[in-house]
Amino acid sequence: MIKQSLKISVIVATFLIGVLVGVFSIQTAFGGGLEENDYPKNGAGETYGSALFVESSEEEPDLISAIGTNGTNGYVKKIDLDEVTGEADKPKSPVEALKKQEERERNQDIEIPLYKEDGKTIIGKFEIYIGTE
Repeated sequence: MIKQSLKISVIVATFLIGVLVGVFSIQTAFGGGLEENDYPKNGAGETYGSALFVESSEEEPDLISAIGTNGTNGYVKKIDLDEVTGEADKPKSPVEALKKQEERERNQDIEIPLYKEDGKTIIGKFEIYIGTE
């Protein structure tokens, strides 16, 4: 009886350890739970990686994983994205917000450079569609 309960305890403990290791591995593989300082840095000191699981733009790395128009994997600069999306200069009043919205309602495709992780070597283009249709 004691041997069987010991076997069950070992099996349960092994299972729980396996689940914890699996959850940690999945979070690490997909970038979940990363703080800004946990991103790797390139030679210029810029952070790079996925922004898939970030909760705010402040948590995004300097270089964000992206797929270019030609299917190439690379990185776009956060500053370029912020400029295109308006994050760089948020409106200070409702009137200014409406003005910016009217400017964006023009349907347009905007391309920004796609970089290697060094943040210098351009390897393609990343396309952003801005518009209402």
